[in-house]
Amino acid sequence: MKIDRAELEKICLRYGVEFLGVFGSVARGEDSPDSDVDMLVRFGKKGVKGLMGMVAMERQLGEVFGKKVDLVTRDFLSPYFRENILAEVKPVYGKA
Repeated sequence: MKIDRAELEKICLRYGVEFLGVFGSVARGEDSPDSDVDMLVRFGKKGVKGLMGMVAMERQLGEVFGKKVDLVTRDFLSPYFRENILAEVKPVYGKA
């Protein structure tokens, strides 16, 4: 998947992102044209707060990836899938 790395970095800096990674079908190379992009995000202390900020960031990331983006923080990962997600996440910005 080709993305504009400079634009991705701008978005991450704007929203105070420390880490951003993909998981799910995109991380496994099994995505289709209809697949969304599942992303795990970790914010710094001055990172985005609230639902509206997350929605705005998802929209902007969607423009970079050319697909719908679903953004989730580690705290909101289902305990049933957490281990699998953390094992397959592929960094696209920052360090895990």
